Amino acid sequence: MRIVAAALALILLAAGPAVAGTLRVGTVGDYPPFNYIDDAGELTGFDIDIARALCERLKARCLFQRHPWSMLIPELRAGTFDAIVASMSITEERRRVVAFTDRYYRNASRFVTS
Repeated sequence: MRIVAAALALILLAAGPAVAGTLRVGTVGDYPPFNYIDDAGELTGFDIDIARALCERLKARCLFQRHPWSMLIPELRAGTFDAIVASMSITEERRRVVAFTDRYYRNASRFVTS
C-alpha cells in the first residue's frame, strides 16, 4: 500500500516555481477519495483541495500534472513540477531524496479478520 500515514510531500525548488505565480503540482489522479477524476472529467479529491488551498495562500495558480505513482519522485527531482500532493507516506527511503512537510492528516491502518 502506498498510503499508511499520509503526508504532503512539498518541495519548492531553490528558484521557486518555474513560471511566476504558478505552482506545478504532481499527483496521480487515480486514488479516490484523495485524488481522482470525477464524472465531469475534473481532477478532484482531498489532496487536490489541500493543494488548491496552498496555492490560494501563496496567491499562486495550481497547475496539476498527472504522472504514474512510480514517477512522482523522479519527476519532482527532474524539475518537471514543483511539489507532490498525492497522499504520500513518509518513509526513510523517500526522506533521503525529498523533503516532507508536516503531516496534514493521519490514517491509522487496521487489519480485521474473523
